[in-house]
Amino acid sequence: MNFRNDSNSWLAQLRFRVHALNNAWNQWVLDYNPDRQSSFLAELSDASGNWRTGAALMAAALLLLLGRKLRARVAQEPVDAVYADFCALMAKRGMPRAPHEGPHSYARRLQAMQVQDEKKAAMLAFLELYGALKYAAPDEKITAPAKRLAILLKRIR
Repeated sequence: MNFRNDSNSWLAQLRFRVHALNNAWNQWVLDYNPDRQSSFLAELSDASGNWRTGAALMAAALLLLLGRKLRARVAQEPVDAVYADFCALMAKRGMPRAPHEGPHSYARRLQAMQVQDEKKAAMLAFLELYGALKYAAPDEKITAPAKRLAILLKRIR
């Protein structure tokens, strides 16, 4: 079979289509002049709307982000809020909690801290109680856990 001379063969048709595609690409890229650029930008601006649409979309996105942030802040449990205050206090004193550190390993590390014995005992009691509240089975004997943690936090300050 002679593929070069047969213009009706599928291979010749494929070759013609590839050449047509290449020609269209060359005309579009090489003939890109200021008129084409302005018409392209006009089509783009028509498709995306005016500046008010963009501003409204940005405002809506900011409101969604703000709403998620506020909801996350409100959803924090009182016990976790007191623990966050404790961690912030310890960070100010030069002993920040590592991200991988739980309350018990944090307590072991805080034992090396140079503070008064009663403050150290309050820190260890705080972390022991927090660990029991968060990770142990619920205990009905512990009443007002956030209040008890807040009292221990006052002793530490």
